Amino acid sequence: APEAQKLLNSNGEGLISYCRGVKLPLSASLAKAEPLIDEGKYFLRLLNSNSFAAMKNAVAALVAGADNKTFCDLLDRDLCDKKAETKAGSSNIEVRNELDEHCCSPAGGVLSEIVRREVSADAAVIDSREAAAPIYRGDFTESDVDALVLKGGVYAAELSGFELRRLLQICVDYTTIFPVGYIEPYIDYPALAGVDMTIKEDGTLTNTVDLRGRQITDGGLFKTAISERIRNALAVSDPGFAAKFAKQDQDLPQCVHGWFAKGQLLPQPRCYITVQQEQQ
Repeated sequence: APEAQKLLNSNGEGLISYCRGVKLPLSASLAKAEPLIDEGKYFLRLLNSNSFAAMKNAVAALVAGADNKTFCDLLDRDLCDKKAETKAGSSNIEVRNELDEHCCSPAGGVLSEIVRREVSADAAVIDSREAAAPIYRGDFTESDVDALVLKGGVYAAELSGFELRRLLQICVDYTTIFPVGYIEPYIDYPALAGVDMTIKEDGTLTNTVDLRGRQITDGGLFKTAISERIRNALAVSDPGFAAKFAKQDQDLPQCVHGWFAKGQLLPQPRCYITVQQEQQ
């Protein structure tokens, strides 16, 4: 556990260990709080996609008339119950989920390709943050697969080449813009399947090609699948555009579970973004 926490802390702003005798280095942003942390004057909150989903389900039941005991039981079930360790499948690859020097998420690219194939789309776009964990080589249980991807729906629409490029530009824009009232961008770079894009250092989209290297022109038609986070960002920019996308039968976790259930090899990671260097 101590070594695992140190690994997690290598990509964080400074985590507080929940184990006695394990002290993790704090970032500068927590320097003022360090004396209080040393004295144990703090509390830990569980804030991640699973806890938000559990709270959402419990609050929905409360609004529907459930009593306090049922509310607490639902939280306990979603947060604490151990899932059956049933083997879901095996991974033939090992890829990390952090962005690389090209702003690509190796795990995000693998997951977006799974989504693309599962919904029979020409292209797929997910938020790279939806790749919640690295993919390791070896056997996966059902709970291991659940940990790979955040919960959320999948939506699809027939887009023209112009609309597909516009979708990608919106994704890049909302990666670099802090909207009023938000402390972070809507998404953390799109993870792509079925399409590659070239952007300038300022985020301007300059070129898009399909997997055969053919330029995507205005006249083409592309069935495009997007995740719920991408659709939410799109809805802020253009609700009418977002309304073109219809919810699919499979959500993100179901797509990944479905892939593992078929016993297929996982798609190989690839570089799907090229950053065009500015000429001096």
